[in-house]
Amino acid sequence: YVQLFAAQASLEEALIGLSTLISEEEFENLSNMVIDLQIGYADGIYSTEEALAKVAEIYALDMMPEIVDGVYQLSTKMHMVAFSAIANKLDNKANAVMLNDIDMSEVDFQPIGNDVAGHRYSGTFDGQGHKFMNLSVNWGGNYFGLFGCVGAGAVIKNFIIDNSCYIFGTGSYGGIIGGSNEAGTITIQQLGMEGTIETANVEAAGIIGCNMGSTATFHIENCYVTGQVIGNGNMAAICAWTGGKGHVKNCWSISEIQNYDGANYFYRNTDITATNCYDIKGASDEVAALDTAMLKTG
Repeated sequence: YVQLFAAQASLEEALIGLSTLISEEEFENLSNMVIDLQIGYADGIYSTEEALAKVAEIYALDMMPEIVDGVYQLSTKMHMVAFSAIANKLDNKANAVMLNDIDMSEVDFQPIGNDVAGHRYSGTFDGQGHKFMNLSVNWGGNYFGLFGCVGAGAVIKNFIIDNSCYIFGTGSYGGIIGGSNEAGTITIQQLGMEGTIETANVEAAGIIGCNMGSTATFHIENCYVTGQVIGNGNMAAICAWTGGKGHVKNCWSISEIQNYDGANYFYRNTDITATNCYDIKGASDEVAALDTAMLKTG
């Protein structure tokens, strides 16, 4: 029954994002399925076997990603919407891989992971070198991006947010990843931000927004930012507040950053260790300036 409750809650959450992607008839049928499951759960009418069969029925839907060896296989925008619901409602440690580039057109995407204990995303998400196109995030609060708030053990790697993508939040802490606010290691590898990050507030960056309370340890490696980062203050290319723990390696930026903090264009809180990093400002002793020769040779 625990699995049944979680599965129907994930389906209900996914339907919010899928309403513009499926027919009215499909939406009505799935909505009725959710209602029937809610009634069945509340009334306790299913045996254990029937409850597990209902869970299997949910995961057999086309909109739900296949699971291979415990890892969600993502190949469509509907899979991304469903995975966000699964990670936010069912399993914040869910692991996933992208099987191809994914066009997110016509989806108002809900960030994966939120600022609630037990719901900070702590799984492994591997893009396998693919990219997102036409991603749109319009978030009414803090911690926004493809990922919202992440937790200890999160590994996010190997994908690009291309220049057709736009991520916006009314609150603070935005990026490909909004940020973290709990102790533990966050591993970020091979991410590219070519789109636009915008906050109506402060502390957004191209890769990850904020290490709130300086509690987490960020390991950021082999990432780049070429898009815009827009906001009212304390902005940065890679991270708007590192917390001074961890390292940044082999990263670079030629992005336009609005209202960055003094000389801290690349990241804020320079106590973190930076190795082999470059930007167009060269404002930090640990971050070298890109020159014309480097750009010509790649």
